[in-house]
Amino acid sequence: MEASLVRGKAFTLHWNNGGGEHYKRAVTLVLQTASNEERIETYQCDQTRSDRALAQADADQLFTLKTNEVMTA
Repeated sequence: MEASLVRGKAFTLHWNNGGGEHYKRAVTLVLQTASNEERIETYQCDQTRSDRALAQADADQLFTLKTNEVMTA
């Protein structure tokens, strides 16, 4: 089903399990379908980083990848 991007956000998830801080990349996209219904897609990487800046760079790359997929579909 064809959809267009309404908005999206790349962000990091953060937690501290007592052994140190961890970050994961995540992306949320809000898409609008041909029938004017909104659909939310969320993607999260399994890989964790110990540095927030690296995780945010990963999230930005994932965001670019996923938005390009939507635009070319």
